[in-house]
Amino acid sequence: GSEWPLYHNTVSPSSAIRLHYQGKATRLAVRCRFRPLPPAPLPFGFQQPIIPALPYDSIYYINPASDSLLRFPKKGFYFIQSDTATREGQLVCCMHNGYPEITESDALAAPLHYLTTGEEYTKIMQAADRKAAVDAFWLERCGSEERAREVIKRFYKRVENANRNFTTHTEGWKTDRGMLYIIFGPPIGVYHSDDTETWIYGDNNSPMAVNFLFSHERNNPYSDNDYSLNRNINYRILWMHAVDEWRNGRAYYER
Repeated sequence: GSEWPLYHNTVSPSSAIRLHYQGKATRLAVRCRFRPLPPAPLPFGFQQPIIPALPYDSIYYINPASDSLLRFPKKGFYFIQSDTATREGQLVCCMHNGYPEITESDALAAPLHYLTTGEEYTKIMQAADRKAAVDAFWLERCGSEERAREVIKRFYKRVENANRNFTTHTEGWKTDRGMLYIIFGPPIGVYHSDDTETWIYGDNNSPMAVNFLFSHERNNPYSDNDYSLNRNINYRILWMHAVDEWRNGRAYYER
C-alpha cells in the first residue's frame, strides 16, 4: 500500500491500507463476507428485498493504536466497526485486479448474465477457457471479428462505467442502476430528489418516453450509493427488445 489517502472504498486482492482511527475504541472488528452477491433481478421481476445487514463469513479484530496495515487476502467485503452492536462502520470492498476496469476472464464472463439464457451462462462460466467462451459467444452473435470487437468494446465500457459509478457493497454492474446502464446505455435525463432518482429514456417531451424510478436505500449500512429500481411488468417488452439487439450483434442505445 502507498501512503496516499484512499478516496474510494475498493481495493485489489493482496493489497493493504493503513488505518488512521481517531475514536476511543481499543479494538476494531473487521467483519468479512466472501460469498458474492447475485446480479440484480430483471426490471420486470420480483422486487428485491431490502437487506439491512448481510450474514458474514468471519470476523477478526485489530488494534487501531498499532497503526498496522489492514490486508485483504481475498475478494469480498470487509466492514470495519468500533462497535458491532451498531450499524455504523466503514466498508472496504476487495474487487478483482484492475477494478473498475475489466482485466480478468471472470469479469468478462459474469456480466453476460443479463444477455444469456441460464444454459448459456452456465456453459460459459464452467468453460475451461472462460475467455475463449466469451469470445465465442460474441463472435457467434456478431458474425465477424471486426463487428464483435466493436460491440465488445461498447458492452464492457458500459460495465466499467457501471462499476465506476454504482459500486455499493457489491460490484456496480450487479446493481439495479448498473444493470439498466449496461443494457440501455446512459439515460437522456436524470432527476434527483431526496429519496428517489429517475432515469428517462427516449424523447423527454414524448408520451413514449420510458421512466425508471429508483428509491434510495437509506437502510443500507454499507453504502449511501444504493438505489433500488421500482420494478414493473411493463418493462418486459422494452427489456427483451434491448437484449435481442445485443444478441443480434448490435449495441443497444435508446434515443
